[in-house]
Amino acid sequence: MTDKDWRLISRDGLRFYVLDPSPDIEVLFTTRRARDTDSDHNLDVQEQLEVSGLGGLLVTMKQTHSSRVVRVDRPGEIDADGCFSTCSNLALSVRVADCVPLFLWSLEDTLVGVMHAGWRGTLAKIALRFVEKVESETGIPPHRLRYSLGPSIGRCCYKVGDEVVKAFRESWPAADR
Repeated sequence: MTDKDWRLISRDGLRFYVLDPSPDIEVLFTTRRARDTDSDHNLDVQEQLEVSGLGGLLVTMKQTHSSRVVRVDRPGEIDADGCFSTCSNLALSVRVADCVPLFLWSLEDTLVGVMHAGWRGTLAKIALRFVEKVESETGIPPHRLRYSLGPSIGRCCYKVGDEVVKAFRESWPAADR
């Protein structure tokens, strides 16, 4: 992992948390505007990217809590819970509420990626599927990938049912240890 830290910047009432793992890669996540009072609080991602100077480069995902990972080479919408690109000048996006966003990149190769890892995607091993797909399609081995977890809900605020615990125990028998 890099020795760099997330830093907070504000633009036009929006907060962006930014990580610059290399001169060529910028990882960021945004939050709702403090002035938003509607019950939905969701902002249009395109609006956020316009403020950050990335308009017109957006890749969005129709997320379904799956382990589907797609390689992308142009802006647009895809059906997946993970995507990566070896092209420059793309803004890969992931939307989360309580799920974990994962940001991935390679310092030695031109590669960036994002994943939506809820409990269903985690159970379906989306992180493993992501690494396998990257290696099979680009030849980049797992040890050259770096990652950062984004913010997510914690155990203080999120409870899972017995069926979820059972599913994880069946998939990972050593989980209790």
